Amino acid sequence: MMVNSKVFLINTALLSLFSFLILHCSTFQGRHLHGKCIKGDCEDGYGTFAFYDGNVYTGNFKKGLMHEHGRINYYDGNVYTGQFFMGFRNKNGNLVKHHGYTFQEKWNKGELKSREVVQKYRCVKGNCYNGLGVLLDQYGDKYTGNFKNGVYHGEGTYSGTTHHFKGFWRNGIRDTGLTIEKNGTKVIQEYGKSSNFKDYTIKKPNKYTQMLKCLDIECSVYEETIIFQNKIKYVKECTGKLCANVRKRRFFEPSGKELKGVFFEKGICIEGDCKNAKHNEILFENGQRFIGNIKNGLPIGQNKLIYPNNTEYKGELKKQGYFYRVGKGEYVATDSSKYIGNWLADKKHGYGIEYDKKGNIINKGKWEYGKLKASKNKSIMRSIK
Repeated sequence: MMVNSKVFLINTALLSLFSFLILHCSTFQGRHLHGKCIKGDCEDGYGTFAFYDGNVYTGNFKKGLMHEHGRINYYDGNVYTGQFFMGFRNKNGNLVKHHGYTFQEKWNKGELKSREVVQKYRCVKGNCYNGLGVLLDQYGDKYTGNFKNGVYHGEGTYSGTTHHFKGFWRNGIRDTGLTIEKNGTKVIQEYGKSSNFKDYTIKKPNKYTQMLKCLDIECSVYEETIIFQNKIKYVKECTGKLCANVRKRRFFEPSGKELKGVFFEKGICIEGDCKNAKHNEILFENGQRFIGNIKNGLPIGQNKLIYPNNTEYKGELKKQGYFYRVGKGEYVATDSSKYIGNWLADKKHGYGIEYDKKGNIINKGKWEYGKLKASKNKSIMRSIK
């Protein structure tokens, strides 16, 4: 019995030692079973090790493990730089998230002890990780509102150099609110679940108001409404990204009366057949109204183009989707000033003369794509569309 007991104890001790060795090796060497050294010395020196999960470590090694200083580039775009101890993050380090936030972290042999938000963004007030705070970035843009896991979430206001947004956020993405751009354009946005696009309204000063609404649960069919400066309203039903595929087009006078017409490329034909006729009228979805002669679907001779701001052009036109100015023509602005001369690609090009509203010559000379190059009048030139 004594012999059997001793044998049992010896076997137990050997088994324990064997188990310890296996556990030790798997703990400290196991990570190398999931990647390979792609540069340098990944045993006891400086090198780069690529893990099979997509993460890449560059830094110092000891006994084949991350040790002392190094950097991990994670597959999802995050980057950690700091201290390591035998394969574990240790002491101080910085974690830079793919969305730009930097976290300062403290570790104890693989156990995270603390984390706080630091530059590129600086929390100047409150709690900018989970709570209510004020965050200032390196460009001076400021966010005031609610945070969740270090990103904008809930009600908040963003004041930037190019625009101002006030509304609600979802995981760092704008959800519902009002954007006011630097030029005064107002954009009212609304999104559905998971921040999928739902509808918005754009109010562009002195140009138009644009509204896009989701017509079905899946938000695959939209209705877009544009109210131009001349109060003409254009409504279209469409599908696809940015309402690319048009299914219906409708135009309404300021009085609300619908202008009936047949489907035409980028508009509707409300008079004539818009194919081969001497008098045709077309309303385009950019707000332009064409009145003139068409042969084989193309404008011929002298025609009129009325713009949404009630300015007019009389002269030669070409077609490329919409109609544009080319050849000789006269453009009259809203203040009755005008330009008479040559055009190319919808811009003043060639010899022409500019007049003020009283008929006095302001400039005459040669233009190149909208810019006066050689003037025969020393008066100050002003730009007319």
